[in-house]
Amino acid sequence: MPTLLVYADGFGLVRDDQIDAYATVLGDLLNVVSVRGGHMVFWDAYEQTADVLQAFLEDSRT
Repeated sequence: MPTLLVYADGFGLVRDDQIDAYATVLGDLLNVVSVRGGHMVFWDAYEQTADVLQAFLEDSRT
């Protein structure tokens, strides 16, 4: 199942080793996108997060 991980790389909540572990399990099914902001990416980077989510959902339907 395609998986989207949107996170704020400057916040430190999601670490590189976690992303590596997700990539090991999910392979090409993982789509990782970093945005500016803090814990709540929808509040801090609303437009960018919404655009990424919309594109992901549109791609997942095909």
